[in-house]
Amino acid sequence: RAIITWRVTPYAFRSLTSGTHDLIFQMIIKPDASIVFNFIDTTAGNSVYDSGATATTGIFPLTSSNGDSLDINNNTLSESVVGTGSSLIINAEVVPGYNPAPGQGGNEKIILEPISTVVRPEVDFDADGISDIAVYRPARGIFYALRSSVNYNLGNQLSVSLGGRANDQPFIGNIDKHGGSDFIVYSPSRKAWLVRESGKGYKKVRTIKYHKKSTNPFVTDIDGDGRSDLGLYDGRTGIITFARASKKFSSKKKDTRRIFVGTGSIKLMRGNMLGYGADQIAVFNRINGNWSIIDGSNRTIFSTNFGQAGDEALFCPWAADADGLADMTVVRDGGLLNWITSKTSTGQTSSINYGSAGDTPICGRNYGGEQSIAVFRQSSGLWRLLTPSGVREISFGQAGDLAL
Repeated sequence: RAIITWRVTPYAFRSLTSGTHDLIFQMIIKPDASIVFNFIDTTAGNSVYDSGATATTGIFPLTSSNGDSLDINNNTLSESVVGTGSSLIINAEVVPGYNPAPGQGGNEKIILEPISTVVRPEVDFDADGISDIAVYRPARGIFYALRSSVNYNLGNQLSVSLGGRANDQPFIGNIDKHGGSDFIVYSPSRKAWLVRESGKGYKKVRTIKYHKKSTNPFVTDIDGDGRSDLGLYDGRTGIITFARASKKFSSKKKDTRRIFVGTGSIKLMRGNMLGYGADQIAVFNRINGNWSIIDGSNRTIFSTNFGQAGDEALFCPWAADADGLADMTVVRDGGLLNWITSKTSTGQTSSINYGSAGDTPICGRNYGGEQSIAVFRQSSGLWRLLTPSGVREISFGQAGDLAL
């Protein structure tokens, strides 16, 4: 994988030295030969500049390309020339999955993925971009959810039966990439994963046979295809072995992916601190507060000490910086819950008191336009959502329910 990032200053701002109006582009050449373009147009919304719709990068694969490179001609310095004559117009045709053949010239089609600061909610069954709230009742093996599209109305709750055996473990993910979130249960007694997919209206149970003795389940998108992969963590070896959606959840060694995350008293979390591609795995050491961020290629891309023994670690986007990148957060219980966050984009630390002792802290949710947090009070089934308009309380659940 090769990643190239560059900045372009629009002609109208050429005389200015500030980078405020720069257009930021990023080209990612993936191992499968596909090319992804990301961009941020900081003048978007200004009608004078057509909201970036006519910005050009002058991309053209010259015939001299030997198959492992791509020549890029930027706009010339001449004020009378508005590009190279072979430019890519931002917001042009999107061609998912296009793989250019090595060495080909001509008008190649490029996959476009605009950078967004809005992160798709993990719990979004109606696919409206706003987080829903959900609990799992282990005693009955039932997921219950309130959807944002009906204003979290109790009379329109969604209930899905899945699991129900001792030691079944619930997850929310996206197996079918349909849009809405899917319900997932790892059932060790069945030696299988059970899934109800949004694309099938949650009506059918899909069984995925993937099991290893003495392991703990972990769900994330480890290869960046937009679908949840199913992992089993072996605390003796420190390895998570993933059966991947892209390989039809094959458990054959050649199809799985093995990621070393370590052993001991650790918490594993998923998130994305890079802003593109596959998720990363965050490993928090509950004893000494050390963090390691490991990518899907089994590389530690970041490590630091942040937190202390007794902290509850979270790894998800935070509203305070609105960049959509997963941040490291520790929640410290001192009667009130003190949330302390290290922001990925700036390295700065912020804190907020929200929730009470015994509440389950939840982050990385979108309750109306920005990333936010919530707490679930298991003893009474009370949710407290921190929304852009203030705190909203919803009674949903009961003692013994698990918040998702």
